[in-house]
Amino acid sequence: MRIRTGWLAAAVCAALAGCATEAPPPPPAPTEVKVSTVLQRDVPIYVEAIGETRGATEIEIRARVEGFLQSVEFQEGSFVTKGQLLYRIDPSPFQATQALGGGWIPPDGTQESAAEAAAAADPNSDPNSAPMP
Repeated sequence: MRIRTGWLAAAVCAALAGCATEAPPPPPAPTEVKVSTVLQRDVPIYVEAIGETRGATEIEIRARVEGFLQSVEFQEGSFVTKGQLLYRIDPSPFQATQALGGGWIPPDGTQESAAEAAAAADPNSDPNSAPMP
């Protein structure tokens, strides 16, 4: 019987310990919500994208003489106009060739055909001022 009363006493103690009630914690305060009035207006739309842009006109640039670039006379992405200086080429090799008496000699008939084409296009033009090919 002693064992039964021991178990009974342990069960009563456990029941009494489990029955002890504490006050439940208070509920959390309500969350604050900001409210504003609705406005109707135009808003800019921004698009962030990775891409490549191209100019309206693609022009190939070729030098008429050989040489090393001394400087670039324009900024990348800026507008350029017809006849504007874009690059400076080192003139020393060209000047050395001229000093020796060589100069630039075009292939056979190139200078003459360019002069004839310029004269046919504009009868008032000077045939000696035809561009070098």
